[in-house]
Amino acid sequence: KEKKAAARFAKCDKCHEDNELMHGKHAKVTNPNTDKPVVCTNCHGTPSSKHRKQRGGMVDVMRFGDDAFPLDQQNGVCMSCHEPDALRKSLWAHDVHANKLTCTSCHALHPDKEPMVGITEKSRIKLCVDCHSKQHEAKLKAAGKVDADAGKEAP
Repeated sequence: KEKKAAARFAKCDKCHEDNELMHGKHAKVTNPNTDKPVVCTNCHGTPSSKHRKQRGGMVDVMRFGDDAFPLDQQNGVCMSCHEPDALRKSLWAHDVHANKLTCTSCHALHPDKEPMVGITEKSRIKLCVDCHSKQHEAKLKAAGKVDADAGKEAP
């Protein structure tokens, strides 16, 4: 299994830098649907024969965080291995945000260390407050109720 996975990574590695390759948990697990090691194509899809010639042209592999791919399609890739019920039990916010944000809004794709694993409750709350504060400020700004220079509510 490991030789086949290494061969699949090698194809992507010809063009993509080492720092783009998987680290951490995803690099060491098997796909629960196939019992084979997780490789680039499990999440990004199989590139077409024209993939290397595209350079900014046609998109043929999943790019997370890219608006060219609908939110449900991006999150669907994650949900093909990660069970929604388990996520719901681990943190209610998965349920609240699943239809509004991509998983990659909070989680790293190829991390040495996943930033969301093992964070304290206080840090988790700070993430919520920071993000929702930015959203609130953006809404006020769009409505013309924020002084753009000061970043505070206008009188």
